[in-house]
Amino acid sequence: MEIIGISKIFLEKEIEDFSKEDAILLQKVIMKHDDLYFKDTNPVIWDTEYDNLKKKMSVLEDKYNLEKVSEKIWDDTSVSSTFQKKNIQN
Repeated sequence: MEIIGISKIFLEKEIEDFSKEDAILLQKVIMKHDDLYFKDTNPVIWDTEYDNLKKKMSVLEDKYNLEKVSEKIWDDTSVSSTFQKKNIQN
């Protein structure tokens, strides 16, 4: 299934219905969204949807004692030059 479809499923899913495997997959989905937004400057979901996924991920990381992917912050050096140019011009 593609990233948008998986994201929509996770957005509709209640926290109590997530398995540990779902939580691990959600981490991968969030990392892919981060790449699409920060590296490729091509987000495929709304910011509010991304924020909701991150909130769920934060709860699930605590629940299943997973690495805190939800707290990672992008290093500016990993951002594409296109994204940096857009920010400089604004």
